[in-house]
Amino acid sequence: MVAGNMGVTLVPKMALLSLVKNNKELQASHLNEPSPHRRIAMITRLNYAGVESIELLMDLFKKSLN
Repeated sequence: MVAGNMGVTLVPKMALLSLVKNNKELQASHLNEPSPHRRIAMITRLNYAGVESIELLMDLFKKSLN
């Protein structure tokens, strides 16, 4: 998706040069924010039987990320 101009990604600094060096379509940009962040969505079917497990996983993520 990145190479197709349809998205962005985070790359560890140690891998950056090898990815960008020989590919003129890719460009590295420094994040000026305090830290990278992502939004995570949990999506299921209306009749999904594992809703309780998803809710437990969501609680775990919330506790770990705060």
